[in-house]
This record gives sequence, structure tokens and C-alpha cells, in this order.
Amino acid sequence: MHESGLARDIVRRAVREAEGCRGARVLALHIVMGTETYVDREALALGIDAASQGTLAEGATVHFTEGSGSGVVLESIQVGEV
Repeated sequence: MHESGLARDIVRRAVREAEGCRGARVLALHIVMGTETYVDREALALGIDAASQGTLAEGATVHFTEGSGSGVVLESIQVGEV
């Protein structure tokens, strides 16, 4: 499933960012999905939930917005105290 690999990459990037902020965990992920993408939004959200288990991103809220093109981009993350 394409979404599971994409989900792992998104979680890995978010965790790396949170690790740079001492004592922080990922509270939210903000993802832009192109209108022409073939990625299933629900499958991606489930993949992110699964990939984040046991990481600093576990329990993070996933927010999707629509963008142009066919890409999927982790636009930003929100971090907070553990």
C-alpha cells in the first residue's frame, strides 16, 4: 500500500523535527494533499496513526487541506510539551 510508506515518511520527518525541540512531542500534523493525488486520505490517516505508535507523534491530530497538483506535503507540525 502506497499510503503506508508515505505515512512512515511523514511520521519520521515529524519526529525528527520534534526531537530538535527538547521535551516536545508532536501534537498535530498539517498535510496538504493535491487535488490530483491518488493517495486515499483515510488510508493515509490510518497509516500515520499506526506508524506513530510508540513515537513522539503518537496521538497527534492529523489535519488535511487541499492544494493544487498531485503531491502530498507535510506542511507543518505543531509541537508541545510531553
